[in-house]
Amino acid sequence: DVFSAIADAGPQFFPTVYDVYEPLSHKCNKNDVDELVRVWVNEENASVTSQNRYGMGQILMEHRRKPKISYQMHWEKGQQERFNYFIMSADSEFLMEENNFQTFLSLCMKLSVLLDPVQGEIVNCAFPGWDTPINLQVRHPELHWMAFFGKPYIELFGRDKLLNAPCYSTKSIGDNIIALQMTESPFHAVADEMRNAVKTYLDSKAFVENGKSYRSYK
Repeated sequence: DVFSAIADAGPQFFPTVYDVYEPLSHKCNKNDVDELVRVWVNEENASVTSQNRYGMGQILMEHRRKPKISYQMHWEKGQQERFNYFIMSADSEFLMEENNFQTFLSLCMKLSVLLDPVQGEIVNCAFPGWDTPINLQVRHPELHWMAFFGKPYIELFGRDKLLNAPCYSTKSIGDNIIALQMTESPFHAVADEMRNAVKTYLDSKAFVENGKSYRSYK
């Protein structure tokens, strides 16, 4: 379903190469979805490593023609709690065109419903602070252009409270996700006043302070 959603977004979003690690040496197209799924799930290897109470699967994919769009999908199961993650990156120049951006945003929403994340975000990497380390067991990371709050956060803050947060807009995505949009466009920087207002409204102790990561807290 994940690969179908990516394919439905159009050929510009579907990867042309993939592999488990860099360099990405395997070419692919829409006819290779079964193989992409097999690599991501990593069932054969995971069944062996599970004897050691550990399993992991990963796939890296890129659309190397213009526009350059990349994906990293990673899952891990072990004796310590860990979050799986899904990362999609796209060229900002491509997204500056309204039709491309709306297709990108629609794909983000579809993938969010499919993957049912605890936490997610859409971040413009041109603005400082986008690469701050994250540890959800300590604090929620800084609020960027759009923040996705999954079921645990909805239970923590309350659905109505999240939907009435003092930001540019809020929306419910499916049953288990609420998105908070900080500004009209991802190409507009988020003001500290906006971030502070949302954090204070929800619970400032749940979020990192401006300019800090979870490493600033015990």
